[in-house]
Amino acid sequence: MVSIHAIPKFVTLYLTMLSIAQAVVTQPIELASQPLNTCLQVSNGEKQILTAGPYTADPDGNRYQAQFDTASWSGSLKKWGTVGHANNSLTVSGQVLWDAAKTLNNTRYQNRQLFTYSASSLVPFKLNRLSDQIREIFNRSPESGQQDNLGPERINYLSGDRTLEVTVSGLSRAQFRTRSAVLGDIINSIPVYKGPAANNILDKNYPAFFNRYKNREGALYIGANDGMLHAFSATDGSELFAYIPSPLLEKMPALTSPAYQHDAFADGKISVGEAQASGSWLTVLAAGMGSGARGVFALDVTAPASFITGHGVLFEFTAQDDADMGFVTAAPVIAKLPGATNSDGTLDYRYFVLVPSGYNASNTNGDNFLFLLSLDKPAQSAWTLGKNYYKIKTGSGKGTVANALAGPGLVLNLQGAATLAYAGDLQGQLWRFDFSNTGNPAAHAATLIFNAWDARNHPQPITVVPLIAYAPGGGYAVLFGTGKYVEKSDTNPTLFSGNSFYAFHDQANQPVGSRGDLASRSLTVATGQGKTGYRITGTDFNYGDDTVTTKKGWFIDFPNSAATGERMISEAAADFGSVFFNTLIPARSCQKPDSGKSYKLDLLTGKTADPNSVTGIQAPNIGTGTPVLLHVKSELGMRDALGQHTATHTFSILNFNTDTDMQGLLISDTATLKSGRQSWRELSDPGM
Repeated sequence: MVSIHAIPKFVTLYLTMLSIAQAVVTQPIELASQPLNTCLQVSNGEKQILTAGPYTADPDGNRYQAQFDTASWSGSLKKWGTVGHANNSLTVSGQVLWDAAKTLNNTRYQNRQLFTYSASSLVPFKLNRLSDQIREIFNRSPESGQQDNLGPERINYLSGDRTLEVTVSGLSRAQFRTRSAVLGDIINSIPVYKGPAANNILDKNYPAFFNRYKNREGALYIGANDGMLHAFSATDGSELFAYIPSPLLEKMPALTSPAYQHDAFADGKISVGEAQASGSWLTVLAAGMGSGARGVFALDVTAPASFITGHGVLFEFTAQDDADMGFVTAAPVIAKLPGATNSDGTLDYRYFVLVPSGYNASNTNGDNFLFLLSLDKPAQSAWTLGKNYYKIKTGSGKGTVANALAGPGLVLNLQGAATLAYAGDLQGQLWRFDFSNTGNPAAHAATLIFNAWDARNHPQPITVVPLIAYAPGGGYAVLFGTGKYVEKSDTNPTLFSGNSFYAFHDQANQPVGSRGDLASRSLTVATGQGKTGYRITGTDFNYGDDTVTTKKGWFIDFPNSAATGERMISEAAADFGSVFFNTLIPARSCQKPDSGKSYKLDLLTGKTADPNSVTGIQAPNIGTGTPVLLHVKSELGMRDALGQHTATHTFSILNFNTDTDMQGLLISDTATLKSGRQSWRELSDPGM
């Protein structure tokens, strides 16, 4: 059994032949078409059901996690509960509250709400609503390429009709691939929960929207390799609607073939949040198409139970619109950006979807961009650079070495608008994007602020979204780990390299930093509270001190990671003055599962806060997603002589494993903090 997270899968991509006079071409990333761990192969037709790894939790601590079946490439999405105890601790319930795959299997396919995008409009997933070109593809055999006029049957099969599957049907007219479930396998896409409208938006027109949707029932959004972005009710697991991005349509007949070889479809990551589009408040879903196609899309999910009555598809943006758009595996970010200055001196704001250019764009020069896609663009309008979308180019890296920009982390002002963004790339470069040039998005610029190099000056790839926190003395602490897990070579032990976790204090007008500017941390194996891990120590320093000798942050090297392959491929979380993150250690053989370590460090110092505690606890099959932090209780202490008081917070850190038993590593902890705003506080997530 294995843990899998952020594993783009698609066909090997080949470079277009270039003339000898053309400039040197950047090497592409060879995105794998199947999960990276070779232990997942089915032997002797034996059915294997494995968990996809990433998970999410709702505000009540209920867990949502996906599984997939490697024999038929079908999937499931299940909801588990958590159980509270009298001592304020939490345990993970073994009871499955619902299984969306079973619910979908019992749904009449004619009753499903399935949609796609055609001629700039939302249309039902029906053969007669598709373009002539796509209809012709559906009416041809994916095996022979010959016309067989089985388009209607293929549409029905993809919609959930199982009567013509090989082991079900006695008919000779059509023999389609057998599935253990209608729901496709879910490997890379992470489930996203969205319930009531956000209650922290300051806008004079927002209260009416909030009051209407403040009690909205929760929904789960996830992409699957059946070609669909699914919306499920968080209450009972029933499907609310599903959307098929139009670039995937021409690939979908292959899903019906008994000779089907696993491919990537709608496996991108998702963001959901409130935004204004053309003057109206909406709840917007934005998602990359992952390794299925080059592009992103945005939907109006204000009322997911009646999706057809809303705005439907807000946009699709693909490599056909801009050749610099690649395979987007990071979650797009829904952001409010400062616009032009009004006559009364106030700022006008616009909402955009921020998207890194991703892997293997159609261009061959390896340039990286952060795209700003306007949510104000009318559906019928064409994409026009400098009018309804913009792109910020990062500086050049090594031209022949594969590169890609990761997702951005944002700094927000008091109005909830992004003023800065930070993102890393595969060559270990950390970029700052400045949005302070109001009124002219085309003038936004990227600045290199840090080079993540290991002790031998080898670049360390950054594939996670940085965590941004306020730092003492002004500026921001930018925290991120290094590591890559996106192509087959990433599993080769002979190619493992050292990886680290960094906290860099970014202040304006300082030179580009590297590990030499940071305080190193030492890890010592230790035991505490019945667990073996590390105690982390190091020299103290002061943030905000501009002297040359003062360190500008801290870093830890994952122990012996060049040999073990330990790396960070999922985002960190911050709370209670600490930063929490997980790492992945790939398995060396099928006899042992993947494993990982769960870290908790003081956010500002990078050390273990309690001298008696340990961190970096290793466990087999630990989930490689972001740790789930659940507040259990808070107790207010006595006021001191200055009138301040402390609060003791009890919380649980949940890291669910990726084995079929669905248990996990649960750590109970406490933090005692002074009341009021803390300098370590993580900046707000603009999309949630």
